[in-house]
Amino acid sequence: MNCCHILLYLLLFESVCNGATCSPNKTPANWSTAADWTCGHVPTNGDVVLIPVGFQVRINGNIMQGTDVIIFQIYGTLNFPTTNDKILINEASVINIYGGGSVTATSASNQIRIGAGPPEWSGPGTLNGPVVITNGVLPIELVFFLAKLNKDCVQLSWQTASETNNDYFSIECSVDGNTYETLQNIKGANNSISIINYSFTDSTPIRGTSYYRLKQTDYDGKYSYSNICAIEYNTSAAAFQLNVYPNPSYNNMFTVSIDNINETQNVFIVIKDIMGNEIYSKANLNINNNTITGDEIGTKLASGIYFITATSKMELHNQKLIIK
Repeated sequence: MNCCHILLYLLLFESVCNGATCSPNKTPANWSTAADWTCGHVPTNGDVVLIPVGFQVRINGNIMQGTDVIIFQIYGTLNFPTTNDKILINEASVINIYGGGSVTATSASNQIRIGAGPPEWSGPGTLNGPVVITNGVLPIELVFFLAKLNKDCVQLSWQTASETNNDYFSIECSVDGNTYETLQNIKGANNSISIINYSFTDSTPIRGTSYYRLKQTDYDGKYSYSNICAIEYNTSAAAFQLNVYPNPSYNNMFTVSIDNINETQNVFIVIKDIMGNEIYSKANLNINNNTITGDEIGTKLASGIYFITATSKMELHNQKLIIK
């Protein structure tokens, strides 16, 4: 099985041009029923299949679309409900299962096959995200892509663990999460197996909510996208931001960052386990001392879910941290 499990890495997925975004308009939806899709047709070559949280799409029968390049973004469930349900798609396709998303199967005969060769995944059981299923090597390993509001600017940073045939990155921004424009192109490293850090500052951010993503383009013109970061920018409000990354984390390798603090704010941080037991706390984080790393906690956190609370006199923010 060629599944790249995302622990510290948020892996980019292969994209295609000129396709539609197809989402189920009911749940459960049937893959082979055109009326069950918002795009008005059964997903085909170039389409992005987006399964939202709370929605289920069923693969009924043997779906043979071996020439079609389809990108899956699964926040809900892709289900193989009966014996011998299978799907075959082109070798350039990518199935991206996000945290909270899943693929479920009832039989060992249920299969996901991407291109020729053995199946990339088969049942029975449940495959929970975050997971990326591909038939080949993804162009880069992205450790993180992060957007932070800092006064009147948005600071974007990302880190790669490896790069293959990588020509350049494009910082893209959108006001609605659908239509993006390029802010800046930044040269990539071509081929690398070392950690590389990149950054860009948007000095004229959009008022209200804006969405940022990273586009990676190969020398052969193929491209891929990162996760999307949403930023709320309001010149009349100066709320600080609580950021936790990478998340999920592994071996206590995470950072808690309090951003957009004004000069008079002091922030109190508490980390609790799922039972409500306090694991760590720190007072008086401020504009000059605004981060906590996993190493500072003094004990290795066991695998599980933790809750981080940041409070000041006027604000309270919460984030969930997942330790693998």
